[in-house]
Amino acid sequence: MATTKKTAPEAAKTETAKVEAVKAEEAVETVTAADTKVEEVAAPAKATAKKTTKKAATKKTTTKKAAKKEEAAEVAAPAATTEIFVEYNGVQVSGEEIVRLVKGSYGKDVTDLKIYVKPEDNRAYYVADGEAGSVRVLFI
Repeated sequence: MATTKKTAPEAAKTETAKVEAVKAEEAVETVTAADTKVEEVAAPAKATAKKTTKKAATKKTTTKKAAKKEEAAEVAAPAATTEIFVEYNGVQVSGEEIVRLVKGSYGKDVTDLKIYVKPEDNRAYYVADGEAGSVRVLFI
């Protein structure tokens, strides 16, 4: 086997080329390792993003369903009406009539009104905006 002697500059060039080749291989390995880590980190992030999106979509659906149920309940249940009648000795007087009599007697707009009806006296006693009074109601 014949060996050829290399001159010092040629040997240095060969060594430099070998070092550069090793550095290049290490750089490729580092980049590959970094890419793997990035992919590993990115994968859980994507999974978390998908879960969050699914949860948000579920919440929106639930909210929409609840809103539809409330709307259906509002449509299904008509407004309640209340009527009051006071009957004494066979004569009946409506609550609206008593309120109308009290407001007419008070003479002003009322914001707070409490009425007590006493048929034996043919009277409706009231407190309107802190002022007490009474009005005659006919149960005859």
